[in-house]
Amino acid sequence: MLNSLNQYLCEMGISAQQHRVCTGLFCRYVYVGTNRLNNSDHFYDILLSCLLSRHVSYGCAVMTYLYILTYMMFMIIDTGDSLTDTPSHPVILIHALPNLRISLNLYFLFICSTVLTEKIKKYTKYQKDWGIGEIFSFIVRKFIFKPLIVEVPLCMAPENTFKLAGCILNHLSNIMLSGSLLFLSLLNVILIVICNCSILNPGPSSLSIVYNNVHGFVNTRDLASESPPLNMTKVHEFHGYLYTHKPDIVILNETWLKKAINSKEVIPDNYKVFRLDRSLTTHPFDQARPKKFRKNGGGVLIAHRADIDITSIKFSKVCVQAELLSVVVKTQSGRSYCISTFYRVGTLGTDNFENFKKHFIALASARKLDRHILVGDLNLADVSWPDGQSSCELQSNFVSFLTEELGHVQLINSPTHTSGNTLDLVFTNIQNLVKNVKVLDHNEMCLSDHFGITFNLEVKTKYIKQSKRSIFNYSKGDYRGLNSDLLNVNWDNVFRCNDPYPAWHHFKNILNSCCERWIPKITIKSQFQPPWYDSECDKIRQDKEKWRKRAKDPDIDESAREIYTEKFRSKRKDFKLIMNKKMRLNVEDDSDDALISKKFWTHVKSKSKSTRIPGTVHYGSRFRNNSADQANLFNEYFYNQFSEQSDYNIDISYWDDGFSDLIISRDEVFNILRNINPNKAAGPDGIHGNVLKKCARSLAYPLSILFNLSFSTGCIPQDWKLALVVPVFKKGDKSTVENYRPISLTSLVMKVFERCIKSTLFAACSDLLDPRQHGFINDRSCTTQMIPFTDNLALALNESSRVDIIYFDFAKAFDSVSHDLILFKLKNNFRVDGVMLKFIKSYLEGRFQQVVIGGEKSSVMPVKSGVPQGSILGPLLFVLFINDMFSCVSEGTNIALYADDTKIWREIKGFSDHYIIQNDINRLYDWSIRNRMVFHPKKCKALSVTLQRNVLDNLPFNIFFYKMSENIDIDYVQSWESQADLGVEINSRLNWSAHCKALVSKASSRLGLLKRTCHFTIDKRQKRSFYLALVRSIFEHCSVIWSPQYSTHIEQFAAIQKRAVKWIMGEPFASYNDEVFAAKQRELNILPIMLKFIYNDLILFYKIVNGVVPISLPNYITVCEPEGTQYTRRNAQIIDRSDVSTYNCSIVPRIDAFRNSYFYRTMRKWNSLPVGIRQSEGISAYKSSLIEYLWAADTVWPD
Repeated sequence: MLNSLNQYLCEMGISAQQHRVCTGLFCRYVYVGTNRLNNSDHFYDILLSCLLSRHVSYGCAVMTYLYILTYMMFMIIDTGDSLTDTPSHPVILIHALPNLRISLNLYFLFICSTVLTEKIKKYTKYQKDWGIGEIFSFIVRKFIFKPLIVEVPLCMAPENTFKLAGCILNHLSNIMLSGSLLFLSLLNVILIVICNCSILNPGPSSLSIVYNNVHGFVNTRDLASESPPLNMTKVHEFHGYLYTHKPDIVILNETWLKKAINSKEVIPDNYKVFRLDRSLTTHPFDQARPKKFRKNGGGVLIAHRADIDITSIKFSKVCVQAELLSVVVKTQSGRSYCISTFYRVGTLGTDNFENFKKHFIALASARKLDRHILVGDLNLADVSWPDGQSSCELQSNFVSFLTEELGHVQLINSPTHTSGNTLDLVFTNIQNLVKNVKVLDHNEMCLSDHFGITFNLEVKTKYIKQSKRSIFNYSKGDYRGLNSDLLNVNWDNVFRCNDPYPAWHHFKNILNSCCERWIPKITIKSQFQPPWYDSECDKIRQDKEKWRKRAKDPDIDESAREIYTEKFRSKRKDFKLIMNKKMRLNVEDDSDDALISKKFWTHVKSKSKSTRIPGTVHYGSRFRNNSADQANLFNEYFYNQFSEQSDYNIDISYWDDGFSDLIISRDEVFNILRNINPNKAAGPDGIHGNVLKKCARSLAYPLSILFNLSFSTGCIPQDWKLALVVPVFKKGDKSTVENYRPISLTSLVMKVFERCIKSTLFAACSDLLDPRQHGFINDRSCTTQMIPFTDNLALALNESSRVDIIYFDFAKAFDSVSHDLILFKLKNNFRVDGVMLKFIKSYLEGRFQQVVIGGEKSSVMPVKSGVPQGSILGPLLFVLFINDMFSCVSEGTNIALYADDTKIWREIKGFSDHYIIQNDINRLYDWSIRNRMVFHPKKCKALSVTLQRNVLDNLPFNIFFYKMSENIDIDYVQSWESQADLGVEINSRLNWSAHCKALVSKASSRLGLLKRTCHFTIDKRQKRSFYLALVRSIFEHCSVIWSPQYSTHIEQFAAIQKRAVKWIMGEPFASYNDEVFAAKQRELNILPIMLKFIYNDLILFYKIVNGVVPISLPNYITVCEPEGTQYTRRNAQIIDRSDVSTYNCSIVPRIDAFRNSYFYRTMRKWNSLPVGIRQSEGISAYKSSLIEYLWAADTVWPD
């Protein structure tokens, strides 16, 4: 019978937690040895203990009651017994429970169920074929409320269901209820309507805490790696424990984590994590015991559930050299508790003890912090418990300090290690609040030589109510029906008002109503465990635990123990496999045709960095700890970054208006809509990219009418000018609001409109744009800016000259642009007037923003300045605004911009050149003041590129150190020996070794992250795509600038690719020689890394030669005259002068910086290509021929 009930519970979708609680309580009731129907006292004891548990929902308690009630009915039907005597215990229960609503619900349910039982008993005389499942299904269908169970399948024929329901209703309608029962019944119905009966029972609160020394989430063989793979078997076991037991606080020792490993890879995202990994700071080198020193390993961690209504901060008033972490937890009552963990390496001496002592003295002296718990592996093996005596003086000092000086009590007296020692301890000075201390079985949490510890901290807390959202399930939409409805709308009649404001609202209402009809909705709610961790995973985990416990049973013989151990290992392997399978299925999306679905990319991105806003953030002296208040605090900070309010008093003239005849066609809108990214999130108007793309043909016409109406009138609906802002962390302290930047989400419909306007505006202004601006302009990039710049530096170094570079940094560049100045410059500098100027004025005026955090929105605040972020027109407007900045530099001084990133440089031939640069700085500073954009003095830097060594030590301070303005005495431009320039590290000698080293380190960490987050992936194509997109792309950013030319660097890059190829092939421990490695690369179609650098060089050179990119060959690179073949001593190369695509260099390279510069090195490789490849027709044909040529692998490239 119990198995039958279990089966029906699973079919009805009841969660594993509810299933276990109901089953457990049911078994306790049935098998305690009492009379099955007469001992109602025991039934109410069980039910009361269930309700008083904070981990059991009210719905789960009702399920338990129905479980027991069904069993009782089974006995009634089976034996003919009766249960007409209603016990008086429900009245007692009302007084016992803290929640009156629950008491009334149970009382009403008990009375009605008693009557219902009698009616079922009578009716089932004619339905002998009904089993316990059918009866149970019917009762659940009648009495389990909708918030608990979404759907209950019928377990009987429909005619029987209706017959039974009709009979029961007829009988119940004839029952004369007493006045008190009728009152309770009506009150109960009202309470059920206004309350969600599945919320957690508050009860007497406590925090469940679990601790374990996990002995590393990284395999021992990988400890030396900076970005090691994780032991996924152990991680899966650990996660399974967390998903099952849902502890409030998790404390770990010996995590063995590295900086490259994100906390979210080990701890689920619904925990807030505090970590202290091993370093030379926390674990200094011990001179007395050098052989015992371990650089890797160690590490401690404390995490608590993010949905608990508490605030937590890391205690950091003192910094000691020990693996010691303290977190202060403050409940809503105002009480603070300090939870600390300490991993003491047993070989460390008195210095470690002194650091430990220093930390805890600081804790004890902290104001309003007098409640402490210390948990950790203290390695006090020589201490006997509970007396705390030890023959070792150092260990005795630890114990006496904690117990005598701090007044702590140690609560663990049983062994916590497989050796039989008690190494993991719990010290506290609030023994009365620490309850239910228990040492777990070996390997109960995860594989380790230490045993876990659990206990409860009796404090009053509550869970934060998780919000639910109802959203469209776009992947299940009927777009044929949606398009049909939209095509049948008479849009001309809808827009007959010729006013864009009501026209937009009519359009939005029609579209939303059609979406409601044809696209289903789903409810999204936060869950503790991920969606892929289902009952199948939990079932295998339970089986694994069952065999583990049996194997640890001391009463079995060795042969049985071996059998059970083998079964445990088998189930452990099965658990890992099912977890990997579920994770793999979770990221697959049948509606996504891409090789790697959006869900998969989201999974990888989620593990790379945490986007969670801390529980408490502060702006100045104001602290906020809930989402709504935090959203308002962020919004206030972002608002304060704007410059002064604009007047928008621009004189608009329609005389000679060049934009008056602009008409946005239906086809233009259609082409933009069909190319829109369907995964783009909806903006403030709620219109999703999926709808716009899949309904492109039916929406193109109404949107073209809307756009033309808005442009001709210069009126833009407010929905199109509202931005939803998400704070994105930059660097520094995560709890500080100032360390975040805003990312805006605007209307997708408006972005389509902006694309139509941008093409026209750019065409009208492009001739006046300075070519030295490389940001936000087609065919220009970081590479097109850096190529001429670095070539200029290399040429100067080759001539033993010096170049001074000044890097400028604007403070809040995009947020501080004045709208009045944008309009003024558009009118006077670019001749934009009439309807276009009126439209842009409306576009900038009256904009608003809201910050969104955790589903909560801030109040709406105006956007006073800046170009709209997250928009299409905004970047173009910024480029037009800053365009007159180029005129501020003198002749002979070079200037280049990438959006707001500005640099100037000049060759220094004498003192006068320094003064000219200073004058240029002054003029640029004056420009910034006039345009209300402020330079950040401390972030503006100077760099001297020269062959002279220690240049900073040889410069007279008062002459060669530049100032931000001649009117400022103290704001000098800081001089540096290297500077990151558009992602490329430039140093004073134009040497790329530091840059290559940084890239190798970054790529190694990224590859390690990729292997950890995609460990369940078995598809080679997917792994190859991940590698190319996330790892090798690191090497390819501006690679033509810094392409490695030394064997040391090339080997380092090749080593990264070899690791990646082994991972893709599923052979991480294989040994590849050069031939095997080359064959594997060819099989995967991954070009060898050095050939990839050469490929990038030659592709760009072809584009330069054929005028595809806005880069010109320098004057020293010339086409050879057709005079036959000759050997040039200058360049040590045979040149075929009969070919017009052969080039020669007129400058002799004297230093490596010039020899390795782009134009010189690539020219020589270009000349080595066959003439047929160089003269390919079109870039596609050239790429194909070049790839084939490079794969030939017998090319000897010129050094």
